[in-house]
Amino acid sequence: MKKLIYCLLFAQILFYYGCSEREQSEFPFYAFDGNRRGKQIGLLIPVENSGVLKMFVSVDKIKPGNYSLYLHEDAQSCRAPKEALSGNIVKTQFPLLDGSDGTIRVIIISRDLKMQDLRGRSLIIHETTENIQANASSEQNSAKTSGDILSPAGKGVACVNIPHKKKR
Repeated sequence: MKKLIYCLLFAQILFYYGCSEREQSEFPFYAFDGNRRGKQIGLLIPVENSGVLKMFVSVDKIKPGNYSLYLHEDAQSCRAPKEALSGNIVKTQFPLLDGSDGTIRVIIISRDLKMQDLRGRSLIIHETTENIQANASSEQNSAKTSGDILSPAGKGVACVNIPHKKKR
C-alpha cells in the first residue's frame, strides 16, 4: 500500500510539472558494483521551474539505513571505486536520507542550486552513520550557514551521472 501511495504521489507531481514550462530530464541511479557501475536501482528527476530546483529521488533495493547525498565534481565519479569518492565533493548541503525500509523516496528543493549546476556532474548516495531524527534540525541550520561536510561520506551506494546538455 505504501508503494502505491508513493507511485500515485510521484505521478501527480510529474503530471503537474509536465504542464508547466521548465527543464526536466530523467536520470537513472545505478548501484555500485566494485569498480564499475551496477544495475539500475532508481531514478532522479530534477525539475527547474521559476528559479527553484526540485529533485525527485527514488531508489530501491538498498541496505536499510541512513544515507547522505553529495554532488560530485564530475560525472566520472560514478566509475571510481566506491571507497574513494570523498575527494571531489562539490555540494553537501542536502538533508540526510532515510532508507530504513530499503528504499529512498524524497523531494529535495533548492533555490541555490540550478539545473546547470548539476550538468556534467554526478550525485552519489553514500552510507552514513548519522541519526536522521537527532540531527535533522541542527543539520538544516548548519546547511544554511556552512559549506562544511555535514556527515562523513561513507561508501558509495548509488550514483547518477548528469551529462552536459546536448546542443541542438
